This record gives sequence, C-alpha cells and structure tokens, in this order.
Amino acid sequence: MANQIFERQVCGGWTPIIALQSLLKNIDYGSRIDNIVERHCNADTIRLSTILRDRKVSAQMSTLYLGGSFNPIHHGHLVCARAVAEALGLEHVVLLPAHFSPHKAQNAYLPDSVHRLRMCQLATQSVPLFAVSDLEIRRGGPSYSIETVRQLAFNGVSRVNWMIGADQLLSLPLWREPEALMAEANLIVVARPGWDIDWASLPQPYQALQNNVVIVPRIDISATLLRERVSLGRSIDYLTPEPVVRYIHQEKLYREP
Repeated sequence: MANQIFERQVCGGWTPIIALQSLLKNIDYGSRIDNIVERHCNADTIRLSTILRDRKVSAQMSTLYLGGSFNPIHHGHLVCARAVAEALGLEHVVLLPAHFSPHKAQNAYLPDSVHRLRMCQLATQSVPLFAVSDLEIRRGGPSYSIETVRQLAFNGVSRVNWMIGADQLLSLPLWREPEALMAEANLIVVARPGWDIDWASLPQPYQALQNNVVIVPRIDISATLLRERVSLGRSIDYLTPEPVVRYIHQEKLYREP
C-alpha cells in the first residue's frame, strides 16, 4: 500500500492523497503512471501527475541501461556499471538480459533466458542502485540494441544512457542501424585503465564517441571464466554474488553434458 502524504491545495490547506512513494522507489522506468495518478487528483489540488511526471523524467534521465547475455552475471558487470553511474552522477542502473545476443555465437552454455533473468534479479536484489528489466526477453528474437532503445523511448524514457564496452567499438558499425543507435541513445563507452582505442580506424561518425569514454576499474572476471570453472567442478565463490552461486548449483547450470 502506498504511503500517504499531504499536498498543498491551490486554495490553501492540506489534503491527503496517494503519493505512490513505493512506486517511485521501485519504478519500472518507461511505464506510464498518468492514469494511476489522475484517479487521486482533483481540480483544486496541485497536479500531482505533473509532479510525478517531472520526477519520472528526472529518474529516466539519470538512469544507465546495460544490456547483455549475463551468462552468468558476475561482479565485473556490477562493479563496472556502478563505477559508470557514479562517474556520471546517475542514480539508477537497469540491467536488460538479452533473449539472445545477435553478436555472439549460440552454444550449449547459454541457459534459458529465464535462468539468466533470475540470476540478475538475485545478484541485485539487495542493492537499491540496480533494477532488472525483462523487456528484451518478453520481446523475443535477437536482442538488437536499437530496438530496445526505441522501445524504451516509446514507453516514455526521454534519454537512454546505453552502456557498451570499448571492446565492442570496432564491431559497432556492423550492428543493426548503428548510426541511428548513436543518434537515438547516449552511448557510454566503458574502458579499462590503459585500454588503447584506435579511434582513427573507426569511421568518422563513430569517432565522436571518444568524448563518451568512462574509465572503470580493471576487474579480471568474465562469464567465460565462471562457466569454465563450474564445468570443471571448481568454486566460483567471490566471482559472483553468493545467491547466484547457489542458484547455479541448484539448477545445475554450466555443467558438462
């Protein structure tokens, strides 16, 4: 049940209305709340819908979006995303597990998207900075970044801060509608300390992304490493959050057939 607050009336005095504070704390960035709010406003009350809409837009603009296979999610994903959010003053990070990545070869080590979604939820369940969206999974098919960015925009997100790795830059021109992606999203390029990016090798339009580089801590953890260790019966403690470790063992993921 949402908490009650008091909002000053235009004519003076106070009237209790539903603030939907819990909705704002756990907001599905991109969901529409106008209809919900309208039921709790009247002509004499300052338009709460406007107040919430402004807060919603502010929250959307201060949100970082990170897509990926998360196969499985690990501390490298979380630490780097947090570092980018802190460097840019962003207040939220939304993880979007792919239904399947069009840029990676499919193999036996890719569990059903339901498992990867659940691992993302378990990894972030106690961290207010993070939220998890199943948008790409529900859409199905290959998870193209441009399609996700457009769907977020259609749902009302006014500014999509989309995080990509520096190692993806050379292949970026081969992505679906890459120049449209750069125009419709604010691409944030994540690089490790000492990473050498040959900007001159990129087509001219892509060279502008050198102004969007954020240096993050060097975390030598990869999803490949975790999968290999599990398949060999080795521990993955401390490489990914403990609830994810338990889930992988419980569901018998990444074991050799």
